[in-house]
Amino acid sequence: MMHPFQCSSCSAPLQPGALQCGYCKAPTPLGMQHAHHQQHVAATAWAQRRRFNLFTVADNAKWSLIVSLIGLPLCCAPISLVGAFLGLRALRLARAEQVAAPTRAYASMAIGALTTLFFGAALTAFILDSNATTDRLAAVKKRLEGKREVATLDVRVACDLVEERLLEEGHGENAAINLDDVKCEGALDVKGTSASLGHVRAVFGTKRLDLTACFTRGQRWFVLKMTEAETCGGASARPAAS
Repeated sequence: MMHPFQCSSCSAPLQPGALQCGYCKAPTPLGMQHAHHQQHVAATAWAQRRRFNLFTVADNAKWSLIVSLIGLPLCCAPISLVGAFLGLRALRLARAEQVAAPTRAYASMAIGALTTLFFGAALTAFILDSNATTDRLAAVKKRLEGKREVATLDVRVACDLVEERLLEEGHGENAAINLDDVKCEGALDVKGTSASLGHVRAVFGTKRLDLTACFTRGQRWFVLKMTEAETCGGASARPAAS
């Protein structure tokens, strides 16, 4: 009968608690038990990791679509790009786990790309409009050179002063960048160092305003205010033109 502390392979003596034979390297019963335990631990860890990854794939795919859809109506590329990143992460995890990639992940990436395209187009349009507004303002200022200081204001100079004011400040909620056209159709009323010009037609995109321009003169003429009232004193309000 073999001594319990001898190797079953080469009969060499074994040290108590040894996992393998010191001579032939064959595993001992304790070593085989330890190896089996390690395999069980590894298999359990792999199963847990796989379950976590599969959950992460589904969760990333869900949130990628939600975030991308939030960014789409806002035309906000950064938000949609976060959704696209989550979708890409879901695709990579699905590929690593060799499972079918969720359709929502592909959808979020497509939406992210579309939103980024829209954002880029909107940004380009904004830059072009800003440049056009800057060039237009420079042209108006050039026309006004040496004409602001005249003693008596005329309609042409008054209208240029109005356009300059609207291009610099807009009017109310209407931004200067949205100013499409200005027409001065009313009569200019000059009284000493004050003047008013009615029926200034200002077009801001789809909005058409009928304004009264109020002027004053110190060292030069300038627009004191723009009002939708009929007079600079603010007496009867006039509805916006359609």
